[in-house]
Amino acid sequence: CSGDETKMAFMSEQKFYDAIYFVQKTNSRWGNPVNITPQIQSDGNQYVTALSFDGTKMLLAMISNYDGDIMISEYSSMRWSKSKNLGKPINSKYFESHASFSPDGKTIYFTSNRPGGYGDMDIYTSQVDNSGNWSEPVNIGPVINTEFNEESPFLTSDGKTLFFSSQGHTSIGGFDIFASKMDENGNWSEPVALPFPANTADDNLFFFPVLDGSSGYVTRFEPDGYGNGDIYFINTVVESMDEFAEVTEEETINLDSVNEEPVLIEEIAEEMIPVDTVETIIQEEILPERQFHVKPIFFGFDSYQLSDNARKKLMVINQMFTEFPQLSMEVRGHTDAIGSVNYNQYLSEMRAKAVIDYLVDLGVDKSRLKYKGFSENSPVAINKFENGLDAREGRQLNRRVEFKINIENEWIVIESVEVPENLSIEK
Repeated sequence: CSGDETKMAFMSEQKFYDAIYFVQKTNSRWGNPVNITPQIQSDGNQYVTALSFDGTKMLLAMISNYDGDIMISEYSSMRWSKSKNLGKPINSKYFESHASFSPDGKTIYFTSNRPGGYGDMDIYTSQVDNSGNWSEPVNIGPVINTEFNEESPFLTSDGKTLFFSSQGHTSIGGFDIFASKMDENGNWSEPVALPFPANTADDNLFFFPVLDGSSGYVTRFEPDGYGNGDIYFINTVVESMDEFAEVTEEETINLDSVNEEPVLIEEIAEEMIPVDTVETIIQEEILPERQFHVKPIFFGFDSYQLSDNARKKLMVINQMFTEFPQLSMEVRGHTDAIGSVNYNQYLSEMRAKAVIDYLVDLGVDKSRLKYKGFSENSPVAINKFENGLDAREGRQLNRRVEFKINIENEWIVIESVEVPENLSIEK
């Protein structure tokens, strides 16, 4: 959302790709969202992370099997430019997953698992000079960053309060939303978890603050929503961020006065119509000539969203189900070893379910499919080297879905994960 809440960019899952939408508010009412995926020239693997406070710049994360980079697009002459990579030193050979601007647009806050941090994903900052060059990123320190993952940083309009997601601090195992205030010396206060409804029993990864952060926008899965994930506005998170920041670990917040239910943004949800004229990312099914090669599917960090490449693989499997009416399959989800075992169990199951949902959308009878989550218990590659350094490529190979079928057939080849020798696990 822009700082004045008149512009918003968001993602929408379409049948064959993840689309980027942009919408503007006039007379306190959201207009019709526009699918700007062709303008950005995304292949379905770019995800909006933030707008600048004036709404003229958009930051995106481009996620591939082995990498994540921060991209930028600018709004001019009523359209968005083709996104471009921010390049070094913001992006690295490691994984950058999220970024947002300070209110004046001169500082960027982003997450990365580059070496030298306090955990896997840490929050960094960088400043831009008058020539458009970004300074060497600085880790914002151990008050905010933990040995676990930090994600989705956003600043309030005064630039003094940071909202972010974390698996550390007082989180109960998954991601919770935390807030920290900067003092006059530039030091961050001890983060405090937001009360309900900003935080729930589920993972809470994104909270975009409005004004001082006492209200904000979230994405939430709710039974009364319009789909898998909808945009909600939380009217009151806390009565006062100044009062909230003073809460200590021994004190509690009176939730009775602040737990207003989130409000579904109906204007967007009702009026958003998929744009049929957008050329779909996948135009041709990849069909085998003699054999069906069933290949593992890989996922981004802490994600169960299917990539363009994953969908192509599933099209082959769909054709296989058509060819062999008696075939049934077990879809097996896996994760790396980041996060709690319980959360990884959930994530592994969601990855398997995402595959099943897509196959069902393609026409496979759901009764022919079942799933199982293995959490982090069946790695095919190492997660850390012997010297303690993170094996990023190994973790990526562990973030996967594999398949088990009920019949043996010379026309069906189940492929295993190809693991480089330096990442292999000794048996």
